[in-house]
Amino acid sequence: MEYIWIAITVVYIVLTHLIAKHIGAKREIGYGKSVFWSMVLSPIIGLIVTEISKPIDIQKIGHNKLYLAVGSFTCLTFLQV
Repeated sequence: MEYIWIAITVVYIVLTHLIAKHIGAKREIGYGKSVFWSMVLSPIIGLIVTEISKPIDIQKIGHNKLYLAVGSFTCLTFLQV
């Protein structure tokens, strides 16, 4: 019971990553900004912010790979803290 905060933190980070990867990467907000809003506010608010963003065109998908790398690095950094 005393280590429940570890489980909550892991669930928080996993939800953030799932929202950013499966929804944010396909929208104009991108992976990195989805991770940012989900970490700063909460995964639920991050999901709402991400869903409000417009879907991207297929031609812009290659541009979001940089944001995917930055967002992944951000998630891993928070995991090490």
